[in-house]
Amino acid sequence: MKQAFSLILICLFFFNPLMEAQHSPKVLRRLLLCENEENLKGQIHSITTKHGMSFKERKIKELDYSTYNAQNQVIKRVHPRTKMQYYYGYSPEGLLNNLSRYREDVLFDSILYVYNDEGALTHELTYGKDRHTLKQTIEVYYDSTGMPIRAATRKVNSVVLERVLEVGDDFIKIFSVLDTKMRGDTSRYLFDPIKRCIKPKLEKRVVNSINGKTRIEIIEGVPDERSVLIRKYEYDEVGNWTSVEIYNVKEGKEPKPKDLLSIFVREIKYR
Repeated sequence: MKQAFSLILICLFFFNPLMEAQHSPKVLRRLLLCENEENLKGQIHSITTKHGMSFKERKIKELDYSTYNAQNQVIKRVHPRTKMQYYYGYSPEGLLNNLSRYREDVLFDSILYVYNDEGALTHELTYGKDRHTLKQTIEVYYDSTGMPIRAATRKVNSVVLERVLEVGDDFIKIFSVLDTKMRGDTSRYLFDPIKRCIKPKLEKRVVNSINGKTRIEIIEGVPDERSVLIRKYEYDEVGNWTSVEIYNVKEGKEPKPKDLLSIFVREIKYR
């Protein structure tokens, strides 16, 4: 159970909705998510991220290795465990405009991103191994305020349609339907009316910050209402985190070594 929950933490911690977009049928949710991107500081050359279930060095294994351009945008990411390689290309404006995925040095698929004049994604085209066969297209439509309200995901034999049904004071409802089904599904999400974005399910609060080197966050109700998730960050002199210890403890209790769920370590090389 502890190992399964730790794997969930990896997904929550490192999942990038745009970069892994081809696997997500919920296009509107992805585009409306509140920004959760880390603002890297300094001139990054590369980052090696490691993950483990304890402090024992032999149990901490490499999760991924990423290299960056002069704008601190990732240009290559390698996952040793899955043998996957990701290559990212950007427009002069800094927008992600292509992504190529390789498995064991063999092209798996590639994606092209198209934006409107305001920099909002309008089309996402996924091609096969030959870079010519179109496997999937995504089209996004916006209202007059620039908010995405409709999307269509088209594959060879199916189409998934999505649209915003309702926006309330603190919620948004999104309807989606597969063209071969008579009935669709409606999902309800927490919504920030000021930022006009979907809030994450796990809301955090910072309880202290020590000299800019250590930060502790508490997330309540994970995995149940009587527990809290505690994340303890350590930072380098530039201001980027180099380790995160994640504990699951009963509310009101101090974390102990036995409560450790996961530890993430980053080795950062600067230019």
